[in-house]
Amino acid sequence: MIEGDRYCVDILTQISSTHEALRGVAKIMMRNFLETCATNAIQSKNRTKQEEIYNELMDVVYKFA
Repeated sequence: MIEGDRYCVDILTQISSTHEALRGVAKIMMRNFLETCATNAIQSKNRTKQEEIYNELMDVVYKFA
């Protein structure tokens, strides 16, 4: 679009649309992570594994918040 000398607002609209689509994918991936990996680790009796998943969850929350 840039090389085609398109109107700037059209380019910004496409960037915004792509950004929102990627946020939607990230939301789906986050839910899957919580339903599988995080839930299994939290429910395990392995204290080290629990601590690791809590740290990982905090990193993910700060990264995507």
